[in-house]
Amino acid sequence: MTPSSIHAWTSRLAAALSLALPLAAAAAPGAEDAPQGPAAEALRQNGPFMAHLLLTPDEAALRRGWAEAVAAGAGVQPRLEITDTAAPGQSVSAVVVFTGCAPGAAGHCDVAVEYALQKRGGMPAALGSGVLWSQPPHTPRFMLGSTSLKLAFGAPDRGAQLRVLAKVTDRVARRSVELAAPLKVE
Repeated sequence: MTPSSIHAWTSRLAAALSLALPLAAAAAPGAEDAPQGPAAEALRQNGPFMAHLLLTPDEAALRRGWAEAVAAGAGVQPRLEITDTAAPGQSVSAVVVFTGCAPGAAGHCDVAVEYALQKRGGMPAALGSGVLWSQPPHTPRFMLGSTSLKLAFGAPDRGAQLRVLAKVTDRVARRSVELAAPLKVE
Protein backbone atom coordinates (compact mmCIF):
# COMPACT_ATOMS: atom_id res chain seq x y z
CA MET A 1 0.00 0.00 0.00
CA THR A 2 1.45 3.35 -0.99
CA PRO A 3 1.71 6.35 1.36
CA SER A 4 -1.07 8.11 -0.58
CA SER A 5 -3.40 5.12 -0.22
CA ILE A 6 -2.55 4.88 3.49
CA HIS A 7 -3.51 8.55 3.81
CA ALA A 8 -6.74 7.86 1.92
CA TRP A 9 -7.54 5.01 4.34
CA THR A 10 -6.74 7.31 7.25
CA SER A 11 -9.00 10.02 5.87
CA ARG A 12 -11.86 7.59 5.25
CA LEU A 13 -11.49 6.11 8.74
CA ALA A 14 -11.50 9.58 10.33
CA ALA A 15 -14.63 10.41 8.36
CA ALA A 16 -16.23 7.09 9.37
CA LEU A 17 -15.40 7.66 13.02
CA SER A 18 -16.75 11.20 12.98
CA LEU A 19 -19.93 10.09 11.20
CA ALA A 20 -20.35 7.01 13.35
CA LEU A 21 -21.54 8.92 16.40
CA PRO A 22 -24.90 9.84 14.82
CA LEU A 23 -25.13 6.32 13.38
CA ALA A 24 -24.62 4.78 16.80
CA ALA A 25 -27.58 6.73 18.13
CA ALA A 26 -29.80 5.97 15.13
CA ALA A 27 -31.37 2.76 14.02
CA ALA A 28 -29.29 0.50 11.80
CA PRO A 29 -29.40 1.61 8.15
CA GLY A 30 -31.46 -0.30 5.63
CA ALA A 31 -29.77 -2.65 3.19
CA GLU A 32 -29.92 -0.03 0.43
CA ASP A 33 -28.06 2.48 2.66
CA ALA A 34 -25.43 0.07 4.00
CA PRO A 35 -21.83 0.37 2.80
CA GLN A 36 -20.88 -2.13 0.10
CA GLY A 37 -17.74 -4.14 -0.67
CA PRO A 38 -14.90 -5.42 1.53
CA ALA A 39 -14.73 -2.25 3.64
CA ALA A 40 -18.36 -2.75 4.68
CA GLU A 41 -17.47 -6.04 6.36
CA ALA A 42 -14.92 -4.32 8.60
CA LEU A 43 -17.51 -1.93 10.12
CA ARG A 44 -20.72 -3.33 11.60
CA GLN A 45 -23.44 -2.22 13.96
CA ASN A 46 -25.94 -4.10 16.13
CA GLY A 47 -28.26 -1.62 17.83
CA PRO A 48 -26.10 0.97 19.63
CA PHE A 49 -23.07 -1.35 19.55
CA MET A 50 -20.70 -0.60 16.64
CA ALA A 51 -17.25 -2.02 15.91
CA HIS A 52 -14.57 -1.55 13.25
CA LEU A 53 -11.74 -4.00 12.48
CA LEU A 54 -8.50 -2.30 11.47
CA LEU A 55 -5.26 -3.80 10.14
CA THR A 56 -2.09 -1.84 10.81
CA PRO A 57 1.57 -2.40 10.00
CA ASP A 58 2.61 -0.55 13.18
CA GLU A 59 0.40 -1.25 16.19
CA ALA A 60 2.60 0.71 18.60
CA ALA A 61 2.31 3.85 16.44
CA LEU A 62 -1.45 3.35 16.10
CA ARG A 63 -1.85 3.07 19.88
CA ARG A 64 0.35 6.16 20.44
CA GLY A 65 -1.70 8.15 17.92
CA TRP A 66 -4.93 7.00 19.54
CA ALA A 67 -3.72 7.94 23.04
CA GLU A 68 -2.55 11.36 21.85
CA ALA A 69 -5.92 12.07 20.24
CA VAL A 70 -7.79 10.98 23.39
CA ALA A 71 -5.53 13.17 25.56
CA ALA A 72 -6.06 16.15 23.23
CA GLY A 73 -9.81 15.96 23.77
CA ALA A 74 -12.98 16.07 21.73
CA GLY A 75 -12.76 16.89 18.06
CA VAL A 76 -9.22 15.57 17.58
CA GLN A 77 -9.05 12.73 15.08
CA PRO A 78 -6.30 10.14 15.54
CA ARG A 79 -3.90 9.56 12.65
CA LEU A 80 -4.06 5.83 12.02
CA GLU A 81 -1.89 3.91 9.57
CA ILE A 82 -4.13 1.24 8.08
CA THR A 83 -3.25 -1.41 5.50
CA ASP A 84 -4.71 -4.27 3.51
CA THR A 85 -1.37 -5.77 2.47
CA ALA A 86 1.52 -7.54 4.18
CA ALA A 87 4.97 -8.51 3.00
CA PRO A 88 6.85 -11.65 3.96
CA GLY A 89 9.04 -10.89 6.95
CA GLN A 90 6.80 -8.07 8.18
CA SER A 91 3.91 -8.21 10.62
CA VAL A 92 0.40 -6.81 10.57
CA SER A 93 -1.77 -6.33 13.64
CA ALA A 94 -5.55 -6.51 13.80
CA VAL A 95 -7.19 -4.15 16.29
CA VAL A 96 -10.81 -3.28 17.00
CA VAL A 97 -12.32 0.11 17.80
CA PHE A 98 -15.88 0.19 19.06
CA THR A 99 -18.57 2.26 20.74
CA GLY A 100 -21.95 1.69 22.34
CA CYS A 101 -21.09 -1.05 24.84
CA ALA A 102 -23.52 -1.47 27.73
CA PRO A 103 -22.24 -1.18 31.31
CA GLY A 104 -23.03 -3.94 33.79
CA ALA A 105 -24.19 -3.47 37.40
CA ALA A 106 -20.70 -2.28 38.44
CA GLY A 107 -20.65 0.31 35.62
CA HIS A 108 -18.14 -1.56 33.46
CA CYS A 109 -18.49 -2.92 29.93
CA ASP A 110 -17.51 -6.49 29.12
CA VAL A 111 -16.48 -6.63 25.46
CA ALA A 112 -14.66 -9.65 24.03
CA VAL A 113 -13.21 -10.62 20.66
CA GLU A 114 -12.56 -13.90 18.87
CA TYR A 115 -10.04 -13.67 16.01
CA ALA A 116 -9.76 -16.02 13.04
CA LEU A 117 -8.01 -16.14 9.67
CA GLN A 118 -9.57 -17.43 6.47
CA LYS A 119 -7.76 -18.34 3.27
CA ARG A 120 -9.60 -17.84 -0.01
CA GLY A 121 -12.20 -20.58 -0.26
CA GLY A 122 -11.14 -22.12 3.04
CA MET A 123 -12.66 -22.54 6.45
CA PRO A 124 -11.83 -19.97 9.14
CA ALA A 125 -9.03 -21.00 11.51
CA ALA A 126 -9.45 -19.70 15.08
CA LEU A 127 -6.42 -17.71 16.24
CA GLY A 128 -7.36 -16.63 19.73
CA SER A 129 -9.66 -14.53 21.83
CA GLY A 130 -9.51 -11.99 24.59
CA VAL A 131 -11.17 -9.14 26.46
CA LEU A 132 -11.28 -5.88 24.50
CA TRP A 133 -12.70 -3.69 27.25
CA SER A 134 -13.60 -4.15 30.91
CA GLN A 135 -13.84 -0.51 32.00
CA PRO A 136 -16.65 2.06 32.08
CA PRO A 137 -17.89 2.98 28.59
CA HIS A 138 -16.63 6.13 26.88
CA THR A 139 -19.68 6.30 24.64
CA PRO A 140 -20.27 8.22 22.43
CA ARG A 141 -16.50 8.14 21.77
CA PHE A 142 -14.92 5.14 20.13
CA MET A 143 -12.67 3.00 22.32
CA LEU A 144 -9.56 1.15 21.14
CA GLY A 145 -9.68 -2.45 22.32
CA SER A 146 -6.84 -3.66 24.51
CA THR A 147 -6.50 -7.04 22.77
CA SER A 148 -4.99 -7.39 19.31
CA LEU A 149 -3.86 -10.09 16.92
CA LYS A 150 -0.38 -9.98 15.39
CA LEU A 151 0.17 -11.84 12.12
CA ALA A 152 3.53 -12.56 10.47
CA PHE A 153 4.12 -14.13 7.06
CA GLY A 154 7.00 -15.90 5.34
CA ALA A 155 8.02 -16.27 1.69
CA PRO A 156 5.72 -19.32 1.14
CA ASP A 157 2.73 -17.07 1.97
CA ARG A 158 3.42 -14.66 -0.92
CA GLY A 159 0.30 -14.16 -3.04
CA ALA A 160 -2.10 -15.37 -0.35
CA GLN A 161 -5.54 -13.74 -0.34
CA LEU A 162 -6.78 -13.78 3.25
CA ARG A 163 -9.58 -12.44 5.41
CA VAL A 164 -8.93 -11.49 9.01
CA LEU A 165 -12.10 -12.17 11.00
CA ALA A 166 -13.20 -10.80 14.36
CA LYS A 167 -16.37 -11.62 16.26
CA VAL A 168 -16.84 -8.80 18.77
CA THR A 169 -19.33 -9.36 21.58
CA ASP A 170 -20.78 -7.01 24.17
CA ARG A 171 -21.39 -9.67 26.81
CA VAL A 172 -23.51 -7.36 28.99
CA ALA A 173 -25.99 -6.41 26.24
CA ARG A 174 -25.59 -9.79 24.49
CA ARG A 175 -24.90 -8.16 21.14
CA SER A 176 -22.32 -9.31 18.60
CA VAL A 177 -20.95 -8.12 15.29
CA GLU A 178 -18.88 -10.20 12.89
CA LEU A 179 -16.16 -8.25 11.11
CA ALA A 180 -13.86 -9.12 8.22
CA ALA A 181 -10.94 -7.29 6.64
CA PRO A 182 -9.17 -8.41 3.46
CA LEU A 183 -5.40 -8.95 3.59
CA LYS A 184 -3.09 -9.77 0.69
CA VAL A 185 0.44 -11.05 1.22
CA GLU A 186 2.61 -9.47 -1.49
